[in-house]
Amino acid sequence: MTELVIVRAEDDAALVAEAKRLVGFLDRVPDVPLVDVAYTCALRRGACALAVIAHDVASLRARLASAAARIGSGSVKRLRDKSGTYYFREHLLGPGRGRLAFVYPGVMSFYPDMMRDLAIQMPECRRAFDELEEALAGDREFTPSSFIFPPAPYYRHDADIFKSGAYAQALVATYAGCMALTCFLASCGLGPDGVVGFAGGDLAALMRSGAAGATPSRPERVNVIRDIYRIVRKAVNNGGLARVAMVSVLTRRPDEADAVAAQFKADELTLVVDLSPRQKTYAVAAGAEGAVHAAFASVGARTATLALDRPFNTPLCEALVPAIRKFATAWLTREATCDVYSCATGKRLAPGLKAARDDVAGRWAKPVRFRETVRQMYADGYRVFLEVGPRGLMTAAVADTLKGEDHAAVALDSIHRRGLLQLQHALGQLVALGAELDLTKGFARRHARRLDFDSALSLEVRKDTEMKLSRSFPRLTLLSGDTLLQGASALASPTGRGARAAAR
Repeated sequence: MTELVIVRAEDDAALVAEAKRLVGFLDRVPDVPLVDVAYTCALRRGACALAVIAHDVASLRARLASAAARIGSGSVKRLRDKSGTYYFREHLLGPGRGRLAFVYPGVMSFYPDMMRDLAIQMPECRRAFDELEEALAGDREFTPSSFIFPPAPYYRHDADIFKSGAYAQALVATYAGCMALTCFLASCGLGPDGVVGFAGGDLAALMRSGAAGATPSRPERVNVIRDIYRIVRKAVNNGGLARVAMVSVLTRRPDEADAVAAQFKADELTLVVDLSPRQKTYAVAAGAEGAVHAAFASVGARTATLALDRPFNTPLCEALVPAIRKFATAWLTREATCDVYSCATGKRLAPGLKAARDDVAGRWAKPVRFRETVRQMYADGYRVFLEVGPRGLMTAAVADTLKGEDHAAVALDSIHRRGLLQLQHALGQLVALGAELDLTKGFARRHARRLDFDSALSLEVRKDTEMKLSRSFPRLTLLSGDTLLQGASALASPTGRGARAAAR
């Protein structure tokens, strides 16, 4: 199992010294549990940070030594590699610097087995999936746990979800994933300066903004899930929505798609999503799909027809707006406590509940202007965009949109990595970028111990000390070996509390 080890100090010189001190400790105590090292480092604070993801003490020691040498030389401004070493000389977050945005993905970010290990290992994440299960209990057509975490013999590709018309199921499943990660971040003390939701992700974004209340009760959270699921499922199954082909287009050059789209009539080709400078999605009317693919292919663009076949985020969904507005009126009852950006307008929402309710409802019939919204957020001072949800699709779009600008796009989850490892990479980047995170709560369930990095106790010395304690205090033989080990380790601590407790 990997551990995220964060070395902190007040400045770069002190950071190098602290990293070298930890290297020296690892040289003296190579058998120390890695989890204890990670926990001890998590207790420390400082303006500068070096984050390392390691699978054992040896790899941690080697990478700390290498990073300390590079930082100490003054030759690097940042360290960021695939193995998980993160350091930034100039922080993007903090007082007088940039702002942090939470980006919430939408329905198309769902994938089977997403965040399974996080749901198992972290109660904060598990709660959101439990609430989804509670909200849909008794539904004969949809069991969330089987839908999100299918048994291995029946494992399916995510595209099958939309072929079967399970848009509503994927929407609430993605929402649960977003809220699971939101709850985890709250346990770490991290909140956003602003939020933005993408094509269904606006539900989670507004929930995090406080527009449904600072701390909605569990029954209130469950009711929100149940209500939106019923509205969307009814629209998909019985709403009379036209069937269209959703065609995703990836061009070689920015904005190349616009010239091709101009060749078609509005009732043949409608913009659905402006994701990034080179990627857009269109709703294509029946009979025009072949011509659309050919037109984009003529300029070297790549196209793909998505499994989704309903015209969400187009004027063809106007009939759905009244039901969503009624839902939003009952659900949105408070002013947001942070900035809320709308992908329907590309701007920050105006103050007032009416503006929020109208925006939530109107989005279903308007194209998703994600690229325009990200550009506006950057102009407003946002520099770190954290994708709080499954897959990592939005992170790539942000990076493409802000290419060449000083920013960071970070995904808490990725379809290409197991959940816990990707979470460690994301947290390491955030801390190195200047975010204030308290990661100590996660160690409480793992019985991690605080170490004294100035101690010279090795495993052999600890064993020898344990034997001496046993001879000197026979009553200690009734204690477990682990308790004795903790008492022996405490002998090297400045307080000596463990030794005094053992003596008693």
